[in-house]
Amino acid sequence: MKYLLTVFFIVLAVTAVTVFYNWPKPEMSAEDILVTVNGHNLPQSMLAEKKSLSGYHSKDDKTILDTIIINELLIQEAQRRGIDREPKFRLAVQEYYEQSLIKILIDRQFSDMDVQATEEEVDQYIANFGKIFTFTRLTENNTDSSRIPEQRSLLFDDLSDSLKLMLGGMKVGDVVSDYFTGNEAVSFRLDKIEPGPKQESFHGNRAAIRKIITNYKKERALTAWIKELRDRATITTPDTTEKP
Repeated sequence: MKYLLTVFFIVLAVTAVTVFYNWPKPEMSAEDILVTVNGHNLPQSMLAEKKSLSGYHSKDDKTILDTIIINELLIQEAQRRGIDREPKFRLAVQEYYEQSLIKILIDRQFSDMDVQATEEEVDQYIANFGKIFTFTRLTENNTDSSRIPEQRSLLFDDLSDSLKLMLGGMKVGDVVSDYFTGNEAVSFRLDKIEPGPKQESFHGNRAAIRKIITNYKKERALTAWIKELRDRATITTPDTTEKP
């Protein structure tokens, strides 16, 4: 059933695209026409739509109009060659459809999360500058004896942004998991925090740090939400009954 629904949506998407470009367009009044390309009228609204996109903010109207004309010429040529009826095009539409759905879902879930950085978290982040953090990277279910846990000592200032946010919110002895490097789940243990060789006063922007921490907390919450979706799902393959 799921396969049939997938096929249905692919066909629907391809049909919608094809109908959109081939369906007779309603007559436009002269003042509504932006440009006519090989008899195909394009509306004035296209210029405003392109200008609203971030990539077009720095371009003038003539440059944007040239881009619209070139795009229309390429679309017409692709249709003339029948590319819109090829399986490869259908696959491209499927991938665009799926990726667009995922992006909108993730963006919406991220923006809807009611997570904020506290003033205490901002203070702690600032207080960590100039300190040396000693931590150990642990592999999940470390059964390979050849893979010795890696311990490192680094100045907080030199840590990557993600490690600053992770280690900076931990206490000595804490272990935090679900930090992903590629497809490998790993954990980090905070072993020690020491004063650095030189501690200077912080002169940064608290608002910027607050935003960094808030986004990090949202990303962690988003990762947990995706994991929850996976944990609740029933996933089967031909050679197994269920995968965790």
